[in-house]
Amino acid sequence: MIFAEFIKNESLELILEVLRNNFLKVDSDKQSDSWIWIHDNEMKVSIDTFTNNRFEVKANEQSYLLLNRVLVVLNLKFSLKIYSTPKFEVHE
Repeated sequence: MIFAEFIKNESLELILEVLRNNFLKVDSDKQSDSWIWIHDNEMKVSIDTFTNNRFEVKANEQSYLLLNRVLVVLNLKFSLKIYSTPKFEVHE
């Protein structure tokens, strides 16, 4: 499910810097699209450009605690559009 999106295009490097300063396990890659995974035990939050030209913040129901922490951190540095009701991805 998609819980938020960045209001404007931000650089992958800047987003990673913010996340790595606040979370222990952050993975990323840039192929044709960019993606970031933030892990905490069994929880995972994804940030990617797979279905949008701006980064979207995604998680499953089991990762709500981590998702909330990630959104707080990101919202301090970036302009986010946080959805009151999460959007479903095409494959959900």
